[in-house]
Amino acid sequence: MNFVQSLGARTLLAMQRFGRAALFFVDLVAHLPPVFTRFGLVIHQVHAVGNRSVVIILASGLAVGFVLALQM
Repeated sequence: MNFVQSLGARTLLAMQRFGRAALFFVDLVAHLPPVFTRFGLVIHQVHAVGNRSVVIILASGLAVGFVLALQM
């Protein structure tokens, strides 16, 4: 494959990825209006997920800290 063909293939791949990202964005914006009608529920869910992940983050940090302390 020569330079022009590889340049064209890379350009087509970049355009394909951009197109997929654009379609994802359009789909995201299309599904946003229902979120605003139940904004309190969204805040509640984000809060619940955030609080539940703190325990996992702390346990992971503790394990990594133990390993780093043992290696020193």
